[in-house]
Amino acid sequence: MTIFLVSKGIIQLGQLFLALSILVFVHELGHFLAARAFGIRVKKFYLFFDFLFPLPNVLNFALLKFNWKGTEYGLGWFPLGGYVQIGGMVDESMDEEELKGPIKDDDYRAKPTWQKLIVLLGGIIMNVFWGIIFFAIYLGVFQKSYLSVNEFNKYGIYAYPLAQEYGFQTGDKITAINGKKPQRAEDILSYKILFGAKVTVDRNGKEEVIQLPGNLFRKVTSAEFIGMGRESIFADSILPNTPAAKYGLQSNDTLFAINGDFLENYSTFKTALSGTYKDSLFTLTVLRGKDTLSFPMKSDTAGKLGFIAGMNNSRYYSRTPYNAVTLFQFAVKDAFGTIITQAIGLSKIFTGDVPVRESVGGPIAMMGMFSAQWDWSRFWFITAMLSMVLAFMNFLPIPALDGGHIVIVLIEGIIRRPLPQKVQEIIQTVGTVIILALMLFTFGNDILRKFGI
Repeated sequence: MTIFLVSKGIIQLGQLFLALSILVFVHELGHFLAARAFGIRVKKFYLFFDFLFPLPNVLNFALLKFNWKGTEYGLGWFPLGGYVQIGGMVDESMDEEELKGPIKDDDYRAKPTWQKLIVLLGGIIMNVFWGIIFFAIYLGVFQKSYLSVNEFNKYGIYAYPLAQEYGFQTGDKITAINGKKPQRAEDILSYKILFGAKVTVDRNGKEEVIQLPGNLFRKVTSAEFIGMGRESIFADSILPNTPAAKYGLQSNDTLFAINGDFLENYSTFKTALSGTYKDSLFTLTVLRGKDTLSFPMKSDTAGKLGFIAGMNNSRYYSRTPYNAVTLFQFAVKDAFGTIITQAIGLSKIFTGDVPVRESVGGPIAMMGMFSAQWDWSRFWFITAMLSMVLAFMNFLPIPALDGGHIVIVLIEGIIRRPLPQKVQEIIQTVGTVIILALMLFTFGNDILRKFGI
């Protein structure tokens, strides 16, 4: 078990490391390309820090570096981010000698406000651009098709107890969210309803409107809400020494009925096992290849059979392949949906609707988002989301982040003179301390969660 957990952790860490390396690289590349486009001197371009962040003069060394056309390119040893050192700019490198010198034509300080803003926005723009590309890779290469709302509504929804609590019923067909018809099944359980919405349903030909509360997302994280009306349930693998193994269930068997009652979806199957047929003998009907077989089966005292279940919707639903237009459309929609979710979540932290500890996560939490097996589909999905989160976080007006620098440039543009260098250095230092404190908090919070604290 210990070896398995270590192996799982290494695979998850590897995926996180690769994802963050890609995102940091494209972010810094955005600043680099914008600076070069305006003839601004770029002294360094580093993936990872070549010093002990946030101390620019401690442990200064690189794992790899070379100079090309006046810029030092390198791979730092401290894998916590990366940076470009732009001539004449107060940044994490805090190069005081550079800043004390006279302003040169290729200095950041010598450029007009609009060019400075584009340089600062370069990283954010690149994260947004590549976030959309990564979503397109996930949708086009791995998903390849989507379930339209019309198809999703073919058999209506399955309403779990939480959904029933708010007024949904099994068989309801969702026709609109806040007055607009959703396009994909994925749009139904999105920020549009998780943060509160008016949901219109067709219930036996009659229109009903259900008002969902703004804190629904907190309950959905710990309880199932809305499921598919139809699902084929199959045995992906059989666990040894379990009722499934004892009574003859085989891998790839499709579960069809219990005591003659048709299994509409995984939800009805779980409900039957944990209720009427818990620790009871019943007849299970399965499809095995072309044959329909019925044999006795008995669940254990916990209402389990002992197999890993898989779900397949292709028997009941037709999926729509992505084309160039819909792929781009939904990639953009999913990308900006991630930003909207972040913005709403942040606002709920400030209003006190969400405790800070429940809403923030550090490296350990991010590792847990990746699969225990190397899964390229999930990798690109998580990478796409993280790219948009990185863009959003960098846009916040926090000192030392891009958003903080943008505020300084806008102030300078309004007062028509630069802020004193000493003031900018103090702002940078304060911002660095804030960022370091946030990093320590999120990392510590991850550890406490692991211990259930």
